[in-house]
Parts: sequence; structure tokens; C-alpha cells
Amino acid sequence: MKMLVALMLGLVTMAGQPAQSQETDVDLAVRGDKLHFHVYKGEGPPILFEAGGGDDATVWAGIAKPLHDITGATLITYDRAGFGRSELDGRKQAVDAHGIAYSVA
Repeated sequence: MKMLVALMLGLVTMAGQPAQSQETDVDLAVRGDKLHFHVYKGEGPPILFEAGGGDDATVWAGIAKPLHDITGATLITYDRAGFGRSELDGRKQAVDAHGIAYSVA
């Protein structure tokens, strides 16, 4: 959980930087994996969209932008390790290295 909070704070900080676009793609190294994030810059507490069931962040494509336009909130979608545009560290082959307990630790 601490890792997720730190990532969100870092992404919100980057989203607050002057930019020409309201949307930003960011790749971050997390525990050896390269994770891809898509940030819709906005105001207030950020909303993180979690994809599951084998989906990547594109599952949110039809709702994230309209929701951002309506609320003005900062929205963050991301591809979990090994999905979409994120990469999986090939050295971590154990099933338990990719479960929910590992993700929130």
C-alpha cells in the first residue's frame, strides 16, 4: 500500500507541473518492472483506476476521459506488470510475486 501511495503522490506531482496537454503518459520503474501510467491532469484528490481480470488500462479508455471532463479530477490509469504497455521483470517467475498481497506491500 505504501508503494501505491508513493507512486500516486509522484504522479500527482508530475501532473501538477506545467504541461501543454491535460494528458500525460509516464513509464516508471517499480520493483524491477516498468509500469505504464496514463494521467489526466486535474484538481483535488486523484482517482486511480485499477484494471483486473487480464485487462490493461485500455479497459478504462471509454470512461476516463469523459469522467475527467465532467469532474475536473486527476485520473490515473495504469497497466499492471506484464499487461498492456507495462513490462514484467522476467526474473520474477513465482506466481506469488504477482498477487494482490505483493502489489499492496
